[in-house]
Amino acid sequence: MLTKDLEELTKDLNAYNQLLAECETDEEKDNTKNDFISSLRVYLPSAKTAVKDIFKIELTPFITEEATYDGLMRKTNAEAIVKKTKVDFYEEIDRLIRSDTYQTLNEEQKIKIDNAFYIFKTYYEDSLN
Repeated sequence: MLTKDLEELTKDLNAYNQLLAECETDEEKDNTKNDFISSLRVYLPSAKTAVKDIFKIELTPFITEEATYDGLMRKTNAEAIVKKTKVDFYEEIDRLIRSDTYQTLNEEQKIKIDNAFYIFKTYYEDSLN
């Protein structure tokens, strides 16, 4: 999988904003936005690694729940993967920003982790309820 480092986000974001400014119709703006959001996929591995290295957690919009009963009320030991709500996911990111760990980061680390949070929020924005 092709990946990009988080430091390259600023360049891509500037190019996106320039393309967006050149759009004349709402349809062109929507297409440009969708293309940009799709392009953020290449940053996800770097964003996940940055969060894991700094906060020692795996930030994901999905949660694993234990599915103890199936539809017929039979006991199972399966797990179900479900999406968090947008509010829950954003609150988790906000908790990390308010954490002591975030407050102790130097400016370079803060920029890197802020880019990671931007990628998570923007990429998953439309897929979460």
